[in-house]
Amino acid sequence: MRCRNIPSVYLYSTEQILKGHEQIIWGLLYHLMQIFPAVASCKPEFPVYSSSNMQGYTAAHNFRLEQSLLHWIASMGVLYITDPPPDDTTTPTSTPTSSSMQVLHVPPEDMESPYVFPYIRNGTLLCDLVSAIEGPRLTGVFRNPKIKGTCLANLRKAMKALRQKKGMSKVYLDMADLVYNGDKVVILALLEDMHRYYNGIPPRTHLIQKGDAPYIVARPTAQVSRPNANSGKIGNSAGSSSANVHLQATELWASVPYPSSFNSFEPPTAPPEPFLPSTQLQTSLLPSPSKLKEQHDQQS
Repeated sequence: MRCRNIPSVYLYSTEQILKGHEQIIWGLLYHLMQIFPAVASCKPEFPVYSSSNMQGYTAAHNFRLEQSLLHWIASMGVLYITDPPPDDTTTPTSTPTSSSMQVLHVPPEDMESPYVFPYIRNGTLLCDLVSAIEGPRLTGVFRNPKIKGTCLANLRKAMKALRQKKGMSKVYLDMADLVYNGDKVVILALLEDMHRYYNGIPPRTHLIQKGDAPYIVARPTAQVSRPNANSGKIGNSAGSSSANVHLQATELWASVPYPSSFNSFEPPTAPPEPFLPSTQLQTSLLPSPSKLKEQHDQQS
């Protein structure tokens, strides 16, 4: 490394790097970037979706379907922030085997999220979904598969369990290889069928055809009901026809009701100011002539 003109201050600053010294870390990375400007980017373990000749939904339907499925999968508690638990082939349990594992409750933005896409293709997410739907956890699941064979074993295990369920569509349960290859049409259709089965919707009987619409569950929105007029707030009474009308989130209710009628109002009459005759006014405000003459004589 020294022959490549990296300053020695970066090569002998191990403690500063461990302590998170920003100048040392960014300086070392800068010189490494200058020395190796054309480093090939690391390829992901699973590439993006593959395409097939199978008929799928429209782009707009696929977008809404992805959002619906992601919210459902997140609500089932099978998305993990950390690595999945170790293999449970010998010690199956009904609870996660890793105490440090945290569940991701916020749905990712799309299916290609690193918390979703790799685990769909290696079969662990489908096995977890089957366990969450049915209750008992599937045994013999490879939690961290490294080769294609173990991934397909997980996928076929989940599909075999689903095939035994009455009310579950069997249309896409024989396509483990396409799921492993990342076929978007098959992945979304299979997850949609699982969502249908979970909610008790009649199963799909044929492959997706042109003009079909997916099964989408909209996210529920919080609504605030209008209060009763008898509670001291403005609104409809419980017996009125519009008692179930919901207000917008930004609408405010009055804390004090306005008066419905006004009584006659007469301003109070003030007492008249005292009146003084002119003689009293002169004596009270002006000194007498004799008083003025006396004051003048004193000044002179």
